[in-house]
Amino acid sequence: TVFLDDVEFEPLAGPSISEAYPRRATATKLESRDKLMYIQKEQLGQEAEFPQRVLPDGKTVVDAFLYVFDVSRVNGRDWHKHLAQAQQILVQAVKTKKPVIVTASKSDASSEDGKTALLSTLQSTTLRSLPFPIDRNLGGEARQR
Repeated sequence: TVFLDDVEFEPLAGPSISEAYPRRATATKLESRDKLMYIQKEQLGQEAEFPQRVLPDGKTVVDAFLYVFDVSRVNGRDWHKHLAQAQQILVQAVKTKKPVIVTASKSDASSEDGKTALLSTLQSTTLRSLPFPIDRNLGGEARQR
């Protein structure tokens, strides 16, 4: 289990694993006996204060991916690093041939930079070269691409 800081995209805690984060984050078969499911990073170090849910049988299969892109401005966050990480994860997720849903979070505190960053990530040459159909609903307008 590895948790990433949302500013630096560096591990908060966890083992040092040589495999790249985008590949680990898009694994479709997960196995980890007696591991707790973490819902939010505030649970780190305070596990007893939150409801504890253990992965059933220590195994689970991922049927789809939900990528939540933070469009808000975060002090100290480098948009280029944010975009590069998002793109690497999305490319790996698309390669699994599982459904991938991309959504924006913190829209109430979003910046134009964030919305532009999300659009440029989805329209990147790397993603356009993969079978990644885009149906978007931005500002209430839905289009098929």
